[in-house]
Amino acid sequence: MTTLPEPRIGTLGSLREHLQWAIELEHATLPPYLTALYSLDPERNPAAV
Repeated sequence: MTTLPEPRIGTLGSLREHLQWAIELEHATLPPYLTALYSLDPERNPAAV
């Protein structure tokens, strides 16, 4: 008989902590994406924009 591993998110506090990490990760990725978007020249490469 196999046993299931314990869940990584077993408590409400753990869930909140994981959600906070996800929010921080998403907020960290926005500036590089926006910088890349705003650096594109719409006249030179309209397909990329």
